[in-house]
Amino acid sequence: GPNWSGFTRGDVETTCSETTEDDWGNLIRTFRAGKIVDLGTLTLTVDWDPDDAYGGREFQAFMDGRTGDLLIEFPAASGETTGPILTVNGYCNSFTPSGTVLADDDAARSTAELVYKLNSIGVTAPVITP
Repeated sequence: GPNWSGFTRGDVETTCSETTEDDWGNLIRTFRAGKIVDLGTLTLTVDWDPDDAYGGREFQAFMDGRTGDLLIEFPAASGETTGPILTVNGYCNSFTPSGTVLADDDAARSTAELVYKLNSIGVTAPVITP
């Protein structure tokens, strides 16, 4: 499955030299949650077949720089017709191929690690079975 880097929220320092001292007179740094959220990255390992003039769809996803949606579908749980779906929007900012040199047949297959920088995440709730 995909690997998430995790989400982060920036901080805003609110330290005030007149109001944030402790009992010993030390100035204590204080913060509040910032408004800038970094949705991080999503890393996928895929079969890579450079089968066309562009080097395959995976390489093209990196080279053309387009932003698009990826769907991550979860299986339906008991009582659900379909499971939840995450729609993540982003672009491929890293492409790392791997494989065996001079291999034949199935051993000649390659994989690639694609890293997507995320811009947004949408959630579609599961459909409950009536």
